[in-house]
Amino acid sequence: MCIGIIISGCSSWIQREKSQIVHTRDYDNTVDNILITRCIGKGQISSTNPLKGKLYFSFTSTRDSSHIYIKDFLGRRLYSIKENTQEISIINHQNNNKHDLNNLIQYYSLSDVVTPIVLQNYLWGKISISDIQSKDESGFKIGDGSIFFSSNKSQENRLVDTVKINLDEPKIDLTIEIIEREFYEDPLFYQTELNN
Repeated sequence: MCIGIIISGCSSWIQREKSQIVHTRDYDNTVDNILITRCIGKGQISSTNPLKGKLYFSFTSTRDSSHIYIKDFLGRRLYSIKENTQEISIINHQNNNKHDLNNLIQYYSLSDVVTPIVLQNYLWGKISISDIQSKDESGFKIGDGSIFFSSNKSQENRLVDTVKINLDEPKIDLTIEIIEREFYEDPLFYQTELNN
C-alpha cells in the first residue's frame, strides 16, 4: 500500500499545467485571437543499415528554434540537436563533442533537403514541396539515394510524420517517425480600435 501511495504521489507531481491543445494542419493561421506558438512531441528512429535498431527522441519547437533530444531504449540521452533559422548543431553526450550538423549533411549529400526550415517544418508536420530543392515524382533524390516524406494519419489530419532516408554510399536506411505531436496556443491581445 505504501508503494502505491508513493507512485501515485510521484505521478501527480509530474503533471504540468497546459494551455488548450490544438491539433490542426494549418498552424500559421490565427483563429479567434489564438496563435499556436509551440509544438512538442516524441518519436522514433529506426535503422536497418548499417546497424539495425531503434532510438527514441523528444522535441520542443517554437517559431524560431527547435531542440531535439535523442535517447536509447533505457532513456539515456545520446544526442541533442539544436536548430534556429540559420544553423543546426548537434551535441554528442557520450563524449561531450559539439558538431556542426551542416558538415555532416553536406558529407551525405543532404544539403538540398535538410535545412533549418525543412527540419522546423517537419517537426510541425508541414513540409511543402517548395521547401525542398531537388525533387521527382517518386520522392526526393539526394545524391546517391532518396528521401520520402509521408503521413500515416487520416485525410483530415494530414500532418507529415514519417521521413524515410535511403542512401547508397555509404549504405544507410533510416525511418524517422513522429509518434505524438501536441500544439500549444497562447491568447493574443490585440489593441482595439479605441486604443489607436
